[in-house]
Amino acid sequence: MPAQPQCSNVRRKSMKTNFVIFFIFFFTEWGYGQSSLTQKLIQADSVLLVSHEMTSRSTNSMVDSAGHTVILPDLTIGGALNTKIVIEEKVLTVKEIGALVKALTYTYKPSRIISQSGCFDPHHAIIIVKGKKTSFIELCFHCLGFETSKDIINLEIKEDKWEKLYKLFKDYGFKHEMFLEP
Repeated sequence: MPAQPQCSNVRRKSMKTNFVIFFIFFFTEWGYGQSSLTQKLIQADSVLLVSHEMTSRSTNSMVDSAGHTVILPDLTIGGALNTKIVIEEKVLTVKEIGALVKALTYTYKPSRIISQSGCFDPHHAIIIVKGKKTSFIELCFHCLGFETSKDIINLEIKEDKWEKLYKLFKDYGFKHEMFLEP
């Protein structure tokens, strides 16, 4: 008889372990949408904040003196940051990456209605480099819009998250196109 309770205890421990693994997997991958981004930021070789010239993602267009539309550059070329368009750059330390993770995963508290205009003229980005792969979150503080590389999914930036991100950029000394429009 003593063998049966041991087997039962082992089965219970196994069930508990499976439940814990399921719980962690469920809430980190599906239930808490930000965790894959958190992991990506923490495991990155480097994380940068940048300000940059207009990019091809902008809804605005530029015309040269002859009236021809100017082709705007991409933020990334061949999977790497297009450094030719970077105006300001800050490589984040581990502590600063922690502050960025906190700002991006912050549970926002609805406080006011933010109207979003039709523009998307991003001049700031969060760049995540791992090996030869570059991921990004391109930000427009004018319309409070953003776009990401295809590997970043389920990201929400609402209301006071914008204020936290804006503050991070300001605190790190960014000046180019730094005005937050509610």
